[in-house]
Amino acid sequence: MEMVMIVNIVSAKDIAKGIVKDLGLNPECYAVTSIEVLSALIRRTTGLLCPCTRKKVLKNVIQSLEGVIPNHSDLKNEVNEIISMLIAHGDLIEHNDTTRDLTRREFILNRAPMAFVKRESGACILLGVSPDDRPVLPDYLQEKILYNNFTRVITVEADPDIQKHLLDIGFIEFPSMAWTKYPQPIAAEKHIAYMRKCLMSSSTTTEIIEGLRILDSATNVDYYPDRWVLPHEHTGMFIGRRPQSYGSDLWCYVELMNGKPKRFLDLPLPGSVWSGADEAWHLQAAIDSFNGRPQHYRINDRVDDCKIFDLFSPIPSWAQRRWVMLGISVPRNKCLMSFRFRSVEIEEEIRFAKEHLWLSEKIE
Repeated sequence: MEMVMIVNIVSAKDIAKGIVKDLGLNPECYAVTSIEVLSALIRRTTGLLCPCTRKKVLKNVIQSLEGVIPNHSDLKNEVNEIISMLIAHGDLIEHNDTTRDLTRREFILNRAPMAFVKRESGACILLGVSPDDRPVLPDYLQEKILYNNFTRVITVEADPDIQKHLLDIGFIEFPSMAWTKYPQPIAAEKHIAYMRKCLMSSSTTTEIIEGLRILDSATNVDYYPDRWVLPHEHTGMFIGRRPQSYGSDLWCYVELMNGKPKRFLDLPLPGSVWSGADEAWHLQAAIDSFNGRPQHYRINDRVDDCKIFDLFSPIPSWAQRRWVMLGISVPRNKCLMSFRFRSVEIEEEIRFAKEHLWLSEKIE
């Protein structure tokens, strides 16, 4: 008897829809390249691989989209940025690895425990990643999750007892004040003076830093990617990133003379509770303000008694957590990130942006 093999050809489009559905999202609402889907894919990957390096997570996420998305490698920068957002948000933890080779610093990603933060409205923001990609929420709760960029929220309207249900499942309730903790406001010049003092007292001097890139304070504050340049004839103190043999590039504060480094200070500072990126972005905001070119925010009105708060530069995790907590992250429009707030609350957030990040309103 002759056997007949039937081969079904599945299109890349159908595979993409299958990926979205398998991640628990609706393929009719979310494209496989959306922030929501990429965030879910990163969480699944880290659930299976962590603890591991960021590069390993990035490599596996990009490889999983090979053959599904044309030019899938072009997503590398976006995926890397989303990983940073998930760290800042509290889904992932990045920490130094203890290695025998003390000449290098290895940064490792790990899963944050499953937790939630309750908002004043009663809605619960979900945090953390389940180990080994095991389902944590029962179907009746999974279906109630609202996905908004990299955040996951279950509203009290969807489930009036959501707090109790999450606690019963084993989620940890994270206090909102601890989650949105941020440093006390300080004048930009005082913050710069402190960091310069730390740099000048550093014993790490050098004339060569291979692969060093600096954030040029003379560039346009409203387009972050173009601010990163190679040192040329730069003189002064700059935020920088320097590569290492293993792991992500290190954040640093570096003194240059005619484009050549004199000394540098790795970030975060010893004993700091913030990440290197947090300290770098906070310091750069102070530098821009002190130089008379402050970073900007933009306010857009909405017809539903809400306002959109646009940002053009990265912000420390403590500011992002506050604005995700009090507002809603929304799709961006010609900016780096956007948040929606009720109109009655926007003035408080503007005051926070000015006092803690020295931001100025963008007038168009």
